[in-house]
Amino acid sequence: MNKKTKVVWITGASSGIGAELARQYSILGVKLILSSRRADILANIKSECSNPENIKSFDLGGYIFNQDMSKDKEWVFIRD
Repeated sequence: MNKKTKVVWITGASSGIGAELARQYSILGVKLILSSRRADILANIKSECSNPENIKSFDLGGYIFNQDMSKDKEWVFIRD
């Protein structure tokens, strides 16, 4: 696995297994997308990670997404 090109999206990243996965993957240098309904707690998790510059985070509170992430055009909303 080439960690520099891997991107992992973790939903529910503000607590429990999701938060711990974020911490562990950040140690490995993997680029992360973190999403949660609790923006304040998600910001704390991001700050605890080893490489916060490699992390994008999204507050999903109140949003419902209906996207097929296997299609490249659906990724537009998270690109730089």
